[in-house]
Amino acid sequence: MTAARTALVTGSARGIGRAIARALHASGHAVTGLDILEQDPDDLAAAITADVADPAVPARIVTAHGPIDILVDNAALFIHKPLAEFTLDDFDRTIAVNLRATFLLAQAAAPAMAERGWGRIVNISSVGARTGGHLPVGRVQRDQGGHHLAHQGFRPQLPVVPA
Repeated sequence: MTAARTALVTGSARGIGRAIARALHASGHAVTGLDILEQDPDDLAAAITADVADPAVPARIVTAHGPIDILVDNAALFIHKPLAEFTLDDFDRTIAVNLRATFLLAQAAAPAMAERGWGRIVNISSVGARTGGHLPVGRVQRDQGGHHLAHQGFRPQLPVVPA
């Protein structure tokens, strides 16, 4: 087992996020779960109910529960509506949860990772980041935006250190 680290997993109340949080916990890491939904705190160091669309949340969480060694951006919002019914508010909320929060969480966590010489940022997205296809409005933009942030925005600013 590797040394115990501090992890933050967004969208950790259920599904893939919950599975990731449990796996990190089982590996000995202290896991903070962040979700808009209430979560079972049994295998979490902290269970935080907050909305990542609020631009103040990422920095507040990282400050209160950091330094973060492993950031897993899993929270996502998918509003399934036809384009004609998709409102600007729907689009703005989708981008706030799925893209802006990813940026703000990494911006808050990455400096301490770089300073310590170790950190991992894992952005979860769909295959739509690469293929597009028949996906809900905003999802392709989110996935492609998150992919671009990870490869062009974050990576050049963090040291590359073997696992």
